[in-house]
Amino acid sequence: MLSDTQQHFGSFERSWRRRVGRTGAAVSAAGLAALGAAGLLAAAPASAEPAAGGAPTFTHSAKRGELRGGRLILYGVARRVATEYQDGRMDRVPVRRLHALLFVPGKPATGTLRHGGGNEDAFRLSRPRYSAAKRTVSYRARPLDKSGVPRRFGSASLAIVGHSRIALVGQRCQNTVVNYSGWSWRVVADSKWDTDSWDPSEPIGSTITTELGSLSTFFRSVSPAARGCSNDVVMQAQSWQDKKNIPTVTFSASRSWNWPLAGSSSSNTCTPSSNFSEHFKCEQQPTGEYRIYNLN
Repeated sequence: MLSDTQQHFGSFERSWRRRVGRTGAAVSAAGLAALGAAGLLAAAPASAEPAAGGAPTFTHSAKRGELRGGRLILYGVARRVATEYQDGRMDRVPVRRLHALLFVPGKPATGTLRHGGGNEDAFRLSRPRYSAAKRTVSYRARPLDKSGVPRRFGSASLAIVGHSRIALVGQRCQNTVVNYSGWSWRVVADSKWDTDSWDPSEPIGSTITTELGSLSTFFRSVSPAARGCSNDVVMQAQSWQDKKNIPTVTFSASRSWNWPLAGSSSSNTCTPSSNFSEHFKCEQQPTGEYRIYNLN
């Protein structure tokens, strides 16, 4: 589980650096160096909430299988389970992670076994077991029909859907910025985990203006099921009334949420460039909101 998290952080950093390269003219080298030194890319766990969407289907592919002692046993399975979401996205989830989330006492999953050239049999599944070394997985299985499953069978697939009361959905990480500074701010760089999707759209290039006083906006990424989420936006000061000598001032608003089995806690991060504190203050609220104030 932790190795998955580390892998995401690596891709997060590479993606962020590509974005910065694309918008290098907008952000000074000194400002970016200050952001990196302050830990911009070391995103800390932060609060998140479930994302909308239906329950995914998880599918084992096996070389063979059998029914023995009330258990459905599959041989030659992979360490990760193919995952399909209702919006058509595909993913792969580690078997142990799937079992930890999907199987809750008193809430059995439903499995559809496909074998023998098109035969299908449905089961109530519970009490999962998995051996990575032997590449076997098994479930306590109660048949839901009377078609009769052979005691042994060849290559097969088992599609599993969780109990209706288990909300196995993705997460969404949201940065909310409230602008009390009197300046306009433009998103000059952004990044997210490669498993996330921007919702509703990628924020780079968007601007917070202040003609009518304070203005609130948000930037959000959504993860697939059985994963955490993370995103980061870098905003640069653009204008302040009629002032022409605009300093290169940036701040980074970051949110991330690791998989809960890794023991994540809730927090949020606002990381300023070195000269930000000369002009502004970034105040983080318990709700995860960032408030930007002008000090001049």
